[in-house]
Amino acid sequence: MTQKSDRDAIPETIVFIQLPKQFSIGEAILLPDVPIPVELGTAKEFDVTMLKPESLTSGILRVLAVQPDHPHGAYYRKIVHALYPDITIELANEGILQARDGNYGVAENIFKALAGYEPEEAKHVLNLAVLYEQWAEYYAKNDNEELRTLYTDNAHDAYEQLLLWEPAFPDAFFNAAYFYANQNNFERAKSLFTTFVQLTNNEEKREKAKNALAKLAERSAHDDLFKEAYDAIKMGREEKGIELINKFLEHEPGVWNAWFLLGWAQRRLGNYDAGKQALAKAIELGGAMVDVYNEYSICAMELGDFSESRKKLELALKLEPENTKIISNLGVLAQKMKNYDEARGFFMTVLELDPHDTLAEAMLKKLQSS
Repeated sequence: MTQKSDRDAIPETIVFIQLPKQFSIGEAILLPDVPIPVELGTAKEFDVTMLKPESLTSGILRVLAVQPDHPHGAYYRKIVHALYPDITIELANEGILQARDGNYGVAENIFKALAGYEPEEAKHVLNLAVLYEQWAEYYAKNDNEELRTLYTDNAHDAYEQLLLWEPAFPDAFFNAAYFYANQNNFERAKSLFTTFVQLTNNEEKREKAKNALAKLAERSAHDDLFKEAYDAIKMGREEKGIELINKFLEHEPGVWNAWFLLGWAQRRLGNYDAGKQALAKAIELGGAMVDVYNEYSICAMELGDFSESRKKLELALKLEPENTKIISNLGVLAQKMKNYDEARGFFMTVLELDPHDTLAEAMLKKLQSS
């Protein structure tokens, strides 16, 4: 989970006190000379009137949240159990409610306190893992990549801790499998679902895991189809590649990479209109990449749509200002538009970036001779 930081230190509102003699609060017996943590709240200093079940329990749980291996941990847990025997159930329910309401920081504090109070219980770490997933999703929706990554990493660390738990905790494998599937780590997800099926006695969840495994197997088959199509196109078997990628698109129409492969293959065959349509679909689905823009621009160029070709090449150049392939194509486009001086400028720029670029060199000689 998160690395040690200021937030993992014992809060400043916690003070440790030592009693001169044995003292009882409710069912709890406080021993003399053993320091016990008390929550001050907004008070500046401790006085004996603060020694109440609430302040004592709060102080202990906040200490155990950051120091579950505290040397007096067993004694502290005994005090809390004597004061509030049902505190685990109450706090767990409160933490879940806080998480549902989006109060993630409060929920985190509760689940950390429970994990410190009952370090042998994997369910509290699982609650933390699920919470971190929710928190990461929140920041993903709010376009905060840094915090999305932070809480995704926290969830990953919590799941890795759970997967090593002794004895094995089946639900950890179930939730972790979905977590890794969402991270596109499908092989890890398959392994975890398979282990869960072997471990669990929960028939409902076992069926869900089996269904998930079937879907992952289907996805794996689709991935193989995608790879086969790519290899076919790369090896000059464009028609076979188009056949394979169309089969893939029947099952996965929302994958922009597949539309790019289709457009690439069609362009290589000289089917520029079909290529342009497929590449436009790739861009619509989020494939705003240099190679997609470049392939689209070539199709547009061959169809005589020079303005559209130029727009896509300029978008590609913004993404990679020193991409010689894009600059060369701008030169080719300028030449087609009879802007010869501009074309020379593009090819000279390519040679400045790569003196060994034979295409740019040949195009410059052609321009000079004409």
